[in-house]
Amino acid sequence: MKKFKVLLGFNTVLTMFVIVWGAFVRASGSGAGCGSHWPLCNGEVIPVDPSLERLIEFVHRTTSGVLLLTVLAMYFLARRLFTTFRRDIRTTTGQVTVFLIIEALIGAILVVFGLVEYDDSVARALMMGIHLINTFLLIGCLSHLCYQVFGANQKTIADIRWSTWPTMLGIGLIFMGATGSMVALGDTLFPAESLAEGFRQDLNPDSHWLIKLRVIHPIMAVVVVLSGIYGLWKAGFQEKKGAWGLALASLLMLQFCIGMSNWLLLAPTMIQLFHLWVAEVLFGVYVVWMAVGSRHWA
Repeated sequence: MKKFKVLLGFNTVLTMFVIVWGAFVRASGSGAGCGSHWPLCNGEVIPVDPSLERLIEFVHRTTSGVLLLTVLAMYFLARRLFTTFRRDIRTTTGQVTVFLIIEALIGAILVVFGLVEYDDSVARALMMGIHLINTFLLIGCLSHLCYQVFGANQKTIADIRWSTWPTMLGIGLIFMGATGSMVALGDTLFPAESLAEGFRQDLNPDSHWLIKLRVIHPIMAVVVVLSGIYGLWKAGFQEKKGAWGLALASLLMLQFCIGMSNWLLLAPTMIQLFHLWVAEVLFGVYVVWMAVGSRHWA
């Protein structure tokens, strides 16, 4: 069990790094750094005398490859350790593995079909949204697994019961993230030099559809954040479940403030990356909150 805990902790940290670094690849325009080759980098196992863009993309591919291997190792270890006892851990580990494999396949599709760098096609935007949805599902399963291993009573099954309002909050978080990834793509491809120019782009009927999407994301964010905080406040912040609810409400407010800062400062790369990292933590806390309070949801 100790080896499994070490692997899980390592994979959790590495997963969050790989996701944020992947966003840096997009923001820096380095997605085509290794050409259209996959999994090799421009036909090479280790690129010789690489450019900065190639180095950035190579780091992403290398860390993603290491993560895939260590998650597979964790999966086979779970199959050996949890044959009859704590089969819920074995099931969740399998889900983590499946979503990580899908994540790798989506990355391969983006590269092989040239949906990187300055491509502004509908296909790329949709793939970015799908990519983010799968990323949240991966983070959710990984967070649930962490709760099962580190936080739950080791003599009980720590599954999640889904009911209407908490489930709708989770769906809202996922689609808010998906539209956010598309908006981030638009900010990268069509940067504004000032807020005034950004408003002109938003109001121009001839603007690219990715620019027009910038209006939808903040509206969705306001609805999800306000309804989420109100629902959590109504649920109360007592006992262990309430503490996680308070953390979730605080993260919702923090994420909204970061989003406002990102808008006011014209989407600088570092704030975009911080915005994504907080989104990962936020959804992970949401899943743990659900798991801790599952017995209360009828």
